[in-house]
Amino acid sequence: LASSSGYSTYKWSTGETTSSIAVTKTGDYTVAVTNSAGCSGTSAVTHIRVLPDSVPKPVIAAATTTICAGDSIPIGLTESYASYRWSTDQTTPAIYVSKAGSYSVTVTNAAGCSGTSAPVTFIIAQKPAVQLTASGPTTFCEGDSVTLRATNGYQYTWWNGATKLSNTTASIVVTTSGTYAVTATNAAGCDSTTAPIGVTVNPAPHPAIVGPSSICIGGTASYSIAQAVGQMLWQLTPASLGTITSGQGTNTIAVQWGSSTATGILEIVVTGSDGCSGTATMPITIDSHLTPTIAASGPLAFCPGSSVTLDAGAGYASYQWSKDGTNILDATNETLTTSQSGSYTVFVTNTTGCNGASESEQVTVYPAPVQPVITRSGAQLTSTPASSYAWTFNGAPLADATQTITANQGGTYTVTTTDANGCTATSGPFEFTNTGEATVMLTSGNTGNPGDKIAVPMTLVSSTDLAQSGASDYVARIRFNASMLAPQSVASLGTVSGSDRIITVTGTLPQAGGVPESSGLLQNIDFIATLGSDTCTDLTIDTFYFTNANVAVTREDGGFCLTGICMQDGHARLVNPDARVSLAAPRPNPASQSVEIDYELAEPGPTKLYIEDMLGRTAMVIRDEPMLPGAYHESVPLAALASGTYRYILVTPSQVLSQPMEVIK
Repeated sequence: LASSSGYSTYKWSTGETTSSIAVTKTGDYTVAVTNSAGCSGTSAVTHIRVLPDSVPKPVIAAATTTICAGDSIPIGLTESYASYRWSTDQTTPAIYVSKAGSYSVTVTNAAGCSGTSAPVTFIIAQKPAVQLTASGPTTFCEGDSVTLRATNGYQYTWWNGATKLSNTTASIVVTTSGTYAVTATNAAGCDSTTAPIGVTVNPAPHPAIVGPSSICIGGTASYSIAQAVGQMLWQLTPASLGTITSGQGTNTIAVQWGSSTATGILEIVVTGSDGCSGTATMPITIDSHLTPTIAASGPLAFCPGSSVTLDAGAGYASYQWSKDGTNILDATNETLTTSQSGSYTVFVTNTTGCNGASESEQVTVYPAPVQPVITRSGAQLTSTPASSYAWTFNGAPLADATQTITANQGGTYTVTTTDANGCTATSGPFEFTNTGEATVMLTSGNTGNPGDKIAVPMTLVSSTDLAQSGASDYVARIRFNASMLAPQSVASLGTVSGSDRIITVTGTLPQAGGVPESSGLLQNIDFIATLGSDTCTDLTIDTFYFTNANVAVTREDGGFCLTGICMQDGHARLVNPDARVSLAAPRPNPASQSVEIDYELAEPGPTKLYIEDMLGRTAMVIRDEPMLPGAYHESVPLAALASGTYRYILVTPSQVLSQPMEVIK
């Protein structure tokens, strides 16, 4: 603060005698001056208010300080402010950086205080120069491969189209068709992706021989494969096994088998127009009788409702199937489909009358599993025991695969269980309702004097289905006038929104016999009453919910009013009706740096004004001297006080008055 120049003397209200002074505290300031003629005058009062906001200390946040050439990265701040100006002259909360250099930002908060961040330096790193090469032709037959190799010295991610592969080495062996590329990443974290290489794998033929594998001595038989395109070459191993009498080079041949017992192989090689080939073989047995081999279409042991097809092989003149030694009526085809347990054999005859029976095949049908049953305990649904579980909700599968699950919402649940044999069974639908109802109230009519401890009851007025919903732990957010009540029974003082304070309270429903009670006191919320901007405040339940259940909650708000106060000059004051002694509420409250105290005295005499903590210990003496009647104002610095709840006390010859005060730093 500077006075006009040209005066002989200066005397500031602070006691300083220079023409200008530096001000760091909130207060009213004047200056008295004297000119060379001895005339004096005093300036008007200048009120200075020191804002509670500290100078902002913005911190730049960036995922990395290395930028890959040609890329850009976003940078921002760890906190929000009213305005921004970056070293690039941009004014947005975040910017994109694509060039090397140092970047900083100057911010201004809502109170108009500004601060500049420390600079952050970014560097540019080059991307990998990676190439992809193939070890040979990229078009080949099924069963062959090609090796794709990337430039060495990087970390690798391989792709087939948009599908990421598990390979992380510099080369991969490719055996299937696709479009392959690799992303290489260098030590700076920069990456480049190669142009793709297309690989075409032509399918090889997969022939399957149809015909009898068991032949009588000197017999003839025909063999075939499904129609194939390309060259076909049949051969017998050993060659003495028989003679191919017709069909060589086609998909069907006739064979004259030898005149003695023997075993060997019938083989066909099919080569397509693209040069890709495939081979099929069939073991051959020549004997004095037939020994057909039964082939199964799937597992021989299975669950009820499934079946298996048994195949005796093609080429025989007749078939007769039996189960457990008894012929099966009308089971005279090459194949038999069964869903029953038993020992199965087949008796076959060829066109020359040679015949024989197969070895037996055992078919086992597992016992049907018992249908599972779902039971409920609160929000927990439990299936009867099994080896594994699959749950659904409203027909959609759930990720849960355990015997017990937590039902998060009402609807239809089922469980499908699998037993040790792999057989499944599904429960009937279980209708789950977890929407309980509750009415919660903060009691109205709470009153008290400033400085009193106030216990505000929060009550469960009524409820339905709390036990069924599994409700136990609850959370409530309570709103009230921040200047009238100071919370005592909560872990945190919460947040301030305008003139309101919002606190969070938690608890557990009271229980009787392990079951939540349907009504009763939830808890008392403790406050200290303070003098503030009004005489009454609403106590509002902003939110109330149960953390582990779905309960519809109806909220009934309460209130609190101070007693023994009146309003004077726009401020709430404690008043003794027998005298004019009064002590005003502190301004501000809560306070951090300093507090303003106004009081009036009605009688002369020894007077003491001091601050004590909530344990009754004197924390600071403001006045302790004889004083005259009148109105007084004190500006009290709070640097010596720690955060907490205090009260300041005025002691006159006939009166003792007090006011609560909260210090937050």
